[in-house]
Amino acid sequence: MKLWVTGLAIGLLLAACSSVSPTPTATPQAAVDQVLRLRYEEEGSLDPNDFFTDGTVALLVSSLTGLDEGLTTVPAIAETWDVTDEGRHITFHLREARYSNGAPIVAADFVYSWRRLLDPRMPRVFGFLLSDVAGAADLLAMDGSPDTLPVDEVIEALLTGLGVSAPDERTLEVDLARPAAYFPAMVSHPATSPILESWITQPGATEAGAYVSSGPYMLTEWVHDARRTFEPNPMWWGEPSKLTRIEMRTFASDNAAIDAYRRGELDILHLTQGIGQAPDLEAQARPRPGGLVWFIEFELQQADNPAARSRELRRALSLATDQVKLNEILQMGGPVAESFIPPGMPGHDPSLESVFDPAAARRSLDRALRELGLTSADELHLSMLYLNDPQNPSYEFTNTFPAGFGWLKEQWRTLLGIDVELVGLELDSFQEAVDGAAFDLILFAYFPDYPHPATYLAWLACRPSDPFYCNPAFDELLDQAARTADTDEQLALYAAAQRVLAEDAPMIYVVWAGGSALVAPWVEGLVLTPMDHYDYPGNQFFTRVRIAAHD
Repeated sequence: MKLWVTGLAIGLLLAACSSVSPTPTATPQAAVDQVLRLRYEEEGSLDPNDFFTDGTVALLVSSLTGLDEGLTTVPAIAETWDVTDEGRHITFHLREARYSNGAPIVAADFVYSWRRLLDPRMPRVFGFLLSDVAGAADLLAMDGSPDTLPVDEVIEALLTGLGVSAPDERTLEVDLARPAAYFPAMVSHPATSPILESWITQPGATEAGAYVSSGPYMLTEWVHDARRTFEPNPMWWGEPSKLTRIEMRTFASDNAAIDAYRRGELDILHLTQGIGQAPDLEAQARPRPGGLVWFIEFELQQADNPAARSRELRRALSLATDQVKLNEILQMGGPVAESFIPPGMPGHDPSLESVFDPAAARRSLDRALRELGLTSADELHLSMLYLNDPQNPSYEFTNTFPAGFGWLKEQWRTLLGIDVELVGLELDSFQEAVDGAAFDLILFAYFPDYPHPATYLAWLACRPSDPFYCNPAFDELLDQAARTADTDEQLALYAAAQRVLAEDAPMIYVVWAGGSALVAPWVEGLVLTPMDHYDYPGNQFFTRVRIAAHD
């Protein structure tokens, strides 16, 4: 999912990149109270189809497939699946499973959920996940505006014709518009989980006590903007939770949460800007694996953008970017990004690297000036857009942007003689500029929706709706990978696509972002993965966590 920093989007943005890292079990004696205490941010709906940034939904739902510690796709509610018709048809065979209210989970619940996820009358935040399903394109083409939507009968007919059906309670048939070898990984996403229609259509369905869970936990308390409590779902089909309760509470600031951790009131806490926020607690800090990548994107579809016309100019600016120094100023808390897919995620290529080389940058600039028919870098006019909104809830994280990009502007001017205009805007103006592509360069972030190379690279394919980057040779490699069943062959094709991307240089990688997690010594069995939500380190495998006896 492509992101810029907003109060809503910040919940997806921050997780540093490393390898998957389980905490070794060290203490044989368990605490009497198996309670895990966390910070949380109130981020809107807990509707499985419409939660956007709220990571607690992952505790409440289960999907067709799941993940293991290495982010390999494994069976979940679907015990097995068969792929036929040259990759265009998938049959999922469901296990016997029940919701927290005892109702059976049946294939028709997935049909209902997926139709609802694509219904243009709904928010459908994650509708794009099902874009490969036959019939989805016509629904996704509708912008959701009441003024332009067709009558309900037309929409209902399109939903009925969607390529998903339930011939019986334990069989889900999916017809795809095109081969999509990544589809089983994609349907590990919580938004594709089953929904019991008789539940979600009731008033207050997502409140505590009413929530019908298909996942490992139930929502037993929710005092809005204050606290949430989760307890194990006794009907859960999977690994039983060692915890008897998960307690979450809100805090006014990072510092308030850190102080609570010091007092022993929290067991795990994400540090948005790294251990620098609490250097006295460094011994309890863990670097976080994460899937997020920050990058500076060139707007390549504007004819008057010289960076769109000259690959050598893009290379020059990239080679003249000292990412180590830039990251020190931005304080994102992660390592320098070398490529679009971070370490720990399937498809990461360690052979790719970002290089700071001023001499090579000047050589690329000389070639760029010749390409553009210019005699001097003074003739180049570029602008860079970034969010600078003190009134936005994310400002606690983004307040380093003016200093960071001010420093970068000066570095480019010193090394290349290029004077880039910096444009920091408040959120509404920023959004308008993004929609109108009124920039030459812009800071963006991307967080994966599911653990597969396609979640990153398919976003870079040619798309009229978001024409940032377009190379038919790149697209052809993605298409070949989508038609390839063998995992190793897929990865080779995705690696080739990443080499094309590196050659085209459509972005300057900044950081695999960001931060550390404070983990109390008595927390055992914690497994950190790049797919964890930033507020809840290890939330993919909370069922494995145990609290050891402690004072």
